[in-house]
Amino acid sequence: MERQKQFSSGFSPAGKMPVYLLLLGVLVCLLQIWLPAYYLTGDGPCHLYNAQVLNDIWHGKQQSLYDRFYTLSYQPNPNWLSSAALAGLLYFMNGVVAEKFFLSVYVLLFVGGGYALMSAIARERTYWVVIILLFVFPHTLAKGFYNYTVSIAFYFWVVWVWIKMLQRATALRALAFFLFSGLLFFTHLLSFGFAVFTCAALVLSHNAVLPRDERRVGRYQLRHWLLLGTLLLPYLGIMAWFTRSQGGLQMALKPHLYRLIELIQFKYLVSLTHTEEPYAAVTGLVLLAIGIVLIAGILRRHAVHKYDGLLLALAAVAIVYLFVPESFLGHLILINMRVQLYIYILIACCIAYRMPVGVTSYRTAIAATLAMAALAALQLGYLNIASGQTADDRAVLQSIVGANLAIEVGICIAIFAAARFRISYFRLQNAGAFVLLMCFVGMSIERISCQVKASMAVSDYIAVAKQIPDGKTILPLNFAPNGKDRNGAMIADRNFLFGHAADYIAAGKSVIMLDNYEANMGYFPLQWRNNVNPYYHLSIGQGIEHTPPYASLKGYEQQAGVRVDYILLCRFDSSFLANDTFAAFYAEIVRDYHVAHTSPLRTATLMERNK
Repeated sequence: MERQKQFSSGFSPAGKMPVYLLLLGVLVCLLQIWLPAYYLTGDGPCHLYNAQVLNDIWHGKQQSLYDRFYTLSYQPNPNWLSSAALAGLLYFMNGVVAEKFFLSVYVLLFVGGGYALMSAIARERTYWVVIILLFVFPHTLAKGFYNYTVSIAFYFWVVWVWIKMLQRATALRALAFFLFSGLLFFTHLLSFGFAVFTCAALVLSHNAVLPRDERRVGRYQLRHWLLLGTLLLPYLGIMAWFTRSQGGLQMALKPHLYRLIELIQFKYLVSLTHTEEPYAAVTGLVLLAIGIVLIAGILRRHAVHKYDGLLLALAAVAIVYLFVPESFLGHLILINMRVQLYIYILIACCIAYRMPVGVTSYRTAIAATLAMAALAALQLGYLNIASGQTADDRAVLQSIVGANLAIEVGICIAIFAAARFRISYFRLQNAGAFVLLMCFVGMSIERISCQVKASMAVSDYIAVAKQIPDGKTILPLNFAPNGKDRNGAMIADRNFLFGHAADYIAAGKSVIMLDNYEANMGYFPLQWRNNVNPYYHLSIGQGIEHTPPYASLKGYEQQAGVRVDYILLCRFDSSFLANDTFAAFYAEIVRDYHVAHTSPLRTATLMERNK
C-alpha cells in the first residue's frame, strides 16, 4: 500500500502529449531532409548513382555502356534494400527527390517503430518515448550507410512484433514477423543478428516469469523456440551460405578498450560538426545517469521481469562492441561506429520498462555519484596515457573530457536534489526526457545549418557538369572530403560528408562514375567487371579516394582500355602539388585534358579529354 502511495504521489500518466511532441519532432526531422536542395551524406550520392544505373538497366538504356563496366549480381545478399528501393522510386521521381523520399520513409519507420516498441514495454505512458528522436540521424546516416541505418528501424519493428507474438501468436502476426525479418535481413546482417538474439532472449525472460510448474513443463519455451526457428529458418540458411561465400567470419575476438573511452565520450552521437558535441555530451551522460539509477533499482529488487531479454540483448551488444574486431567477413565493418548506437538505444529501452517505483533515495544518489566518479577517473586516466597524440588532438580531447566532467558533477547534484526533495523516479525520468528533447532541438539546429552550407557547396560542384552528355566516363577527385564553404571554412569537421558528393552528377544521367566504391565491395547488386575495375587498374598507392588522390590515367588506358572522358576537380589548389606522387598524376591531367568549365564560385573545375 505504501509503495502504491509513493507511486501515485510521484507520477501521473503523460496522456497524449508525448505523441504530439513526437509528431513535432518528426516534422523537425523532415525539415532537415527537405530544407536544403541536397541532403548530403558521405556515401548517399553513390547509393543514388547505383540506383540510377539499376533503373537504366531495367529500362534497357545505355545497355552496351553498362555491360562494358558492370555486372549484376543475383545472389540474395544483405545490403540490397537501399539500392532496390531507390531504383524503384526513380520510376516515379527524379534522383534527388527520390533520395529525400527514401530518407523520409526511413524517418517515419524509425520513429514509428521506436514508439511502438517503447509503448509496448513501458509500464505507463511517459515522456521518455521522445528520446527516440535523438537517434534518427546517427553518425552512420551522415556517413551514408543507408542500409545499416534503416536496419535499426526494422530492428524496432521485428522486436515489437515478436513481443506481440509472445503475448498471443496469430497467423497475421507471424506473417508480419516473417516479412519484417526479411526486410531486416536484406538491409544489414549485423542488425539482423542483434534482432535474432533479442527475440531469443525475450523467450527466456518471458518463460522465467511463468509459474514454477509451467516453467518445469517447458511447453511455453519449446513452442516459441520452434516458432522463432521456423520463421527465421530461411534467413538463417541464407546467412550461413553468405558467410561461407565470404570465406567465414575471419575474426579473432580480443578487447578493444579504446571503444570504452569512445562510449563515454559519446563520439558517435555527433554526426556532422563539433558544434553538436555539447548536446551529445549532455545526451549521453543523462542516459548513463538514468541507466545507473535503473541499475540501482534492479539491485534492490532481484525479481525477473518478462522484458529482461532486452537487458540480455544489451549485454550481448556490449560484448560485440568491446571484443569484435573492426573487420570480419573479409570487410571493414566499423563495429565501434555501428554498435555504439545500439548500446544507447537498448539502455533507453531498458529504462522504459525497468524504472523503479517510488521516490529517489540517497542510496541511489550515492550509487550514481560513485559510478560517475568511476567514469571521470577512466577519462582522466585516458588523458594521461594519450600523451602520444598531437597537441591539437590532445587539446580537443581535454576540452571534451572537461565538459563531460562538468556535466557529470551537475548530474550528481541533480540526483542528490531529487533524493532530498523526494522526487519520484518517474518524474526524474520525465525531467531527463525533456533535457534530451532540448538536446535534440539543439543538434537539429546545428545539423540544418551544416546541411544548408553543404547543399550550397554541392550545387556549385554539380553546376560544372550539366553539359556532360550521356555515355561518358567521369573521374571525380575531391580534395576537401569534409567540405569547405565559400570562405574556405570547413563545413563538416566530424564527417567526410563530401566523399562522393560529385556522384549527384549522375542523377538523371547515364554515365560511368569511376569513384563507385559500392561496385567494388562485392555484396551490392552492381559490381565492377574485373578487367575495367578502376580500384584495380586506375588507382595506385592509396587510391583515388585518398586526399590527395593517387592514380595513373595512362596505366588505366593500357590495362583496361578505358579513356577517361572527364575529370572533376573539387576544391583543388596548388598546395597539393607539394606531394610528388600526386604531382606526377596532375602532370598527366594537364597534359591530356583541358579546362571545359569552372563552377560559379570557382570551387570545382571540369577537365575534358583532349580530342
